[in-house]
Amino acid sequence: MASERKAGQVPHPEPEATSAAMPVILGPDLRRRPRGTGAILTRTLSTLAINHGVTFLVASLDGGIGSDGGAEQGLYSDDTRFLSHHELLLNGRPLHTIASTRLNFRHARWTLIAHEVGSVAGDVPDASATVVLDRVISDRRLHEDLRVRAYAQRPVSLLLSIDLGCDFADVFEVRTRRWQRRSTVTTLWQTPGQLDTRYTHQDFVRRCLVRATRCPSDLAYANGALRFPIDLEPGQEWRVCLQYDLLSSLTSKPRLPACPLMSPVVPRRVGAGGRRAVVRHRVRARLDHRLAAGAAGASPVRHRHAAEAGAVAVRRRRSRA
Repeated sequence: MASERKAGQVPHPEPEATSAAMPVILGPDLRRRPRGTGAILTRTLSTLAINHGVTFLVASLDGGIGSDGGAEQGLYSDDTRFLSHHELLLNGRPLHTIASTRLNFRHARWTLIAHEVGSVAGDVPDASATVVLDRVISDRRLHEDLRVRAYAQRPVSLLLSIDLGCDFADVFEVRTRRWQRRSTVTTLWQTPGQLDTRYTHQDFVRRCLVRATRCPSDLAYANGALRFPIDLEPGQEWRVCLQYDLLSSLTSKPRLPACPLMSPVVPRRVGAGGRRAVVRHRVRARLDHRLAAGAAGASPVRHRHAAEAGAVAVRRRRSRA
């Protein structure tokens, strides 16, 4: 196994105890492959995957993540499955999938609906609610954006639950469907809105840090799930952002960046004037640096030629934009 890992990566420690290995079934999704630099997880037609470098997510078409029965779904990074279970419930009931799509290689969207909105007093008549789940993945990080909208003739009270589970399985364990015992997995809930699940074994550390970037004051954690009480007027929308940081240190606490959905990438043809200003600034800075470096003994002709070359570069950039 050590020979299959990339140089510089910290190997997984030997497990505390190994149960009887489950039989390895070699079928259409588990074919024998040549030995390489890492394990290969297959994606079936019932899953949707996004990735960014060594970090990737494999989820079902309803947005959930399940590892029951040896499933390979999960959130992975550095040869470790950090998140092995993710389930959305609205008022204790599962949601129905309307659509799921991968917008690009690192951004996917799921649209879910609850046709019957339940409450303590019973189902609210002629009421429904939709949940739009956006996931954007980056290096050792996953951003989730959740939007809930109610369609009813009167206000509704909802409870959105996100059931989470982390098994920190090695990617080779997932590939061969072998179970290992990890008795040192702990979960810490810290207000406001920080869930820290970690696994330590000697000097080996894996952490899944979940934080709400728009933390509601009534956010709670109970029975293994994040719980969001939501009160909506007809047509009103509620929103929350979650960030999953995949860490290998007990002291790391990355910053909470702005929501990537609220700060989209500017297209190439938009803001050409701003790009020209940046190009001019870079050309002038480079020219000033060259002039300062060769000021001693430089002739006026050399200065003039450098200035003309900078002006030509600016005109070329301007014509391309």
